[in-house]
Amino acid sequence: MIEPLVPDGLWEINGQRQWLAGDMSGEHMELIDRWLRGEVMDGKVGIKVQGGPFHGRTRIVVLDESGQPPPRQRGRGSGGHAPTDMWHVHEHTPSLGTTAGWSYDYAGTEPCNDTR
Repeated sequence: MIEPLVPDGLWEINGQRQWLAGDMSGEHMELIDRWLRGEVMDGKVGIKVQGGPFHGRTRIVVLDESGQPPPRQRGRGSGGHAPTDMWHVHEHTPSLGTTAGWSYDYAGTEPCNDTR
């Protein structure tokens, strides 16, 4: 659920407080809320992350032509999600208990070779 906490951009999204820029009301926020609930809209869907440092978060991903999400997602640690020199890898798995029908399950880490 997405709820404004203050009028200048602090929003609570699935229990996490985030600053969002611009007008975050109306149709755009309704679309994001539907993705976060796991509904497929405009070829995109929100998929829950299971395990690892990003457990409980939702990744909004673009589905391919056959309606499948990307097979892997990677996230790098920052702040409280160390280490920052490793990728945290998640692989999608069918999950009948979710609205989206998939989850991203933690598969471990791999070296981060770029300088971003």
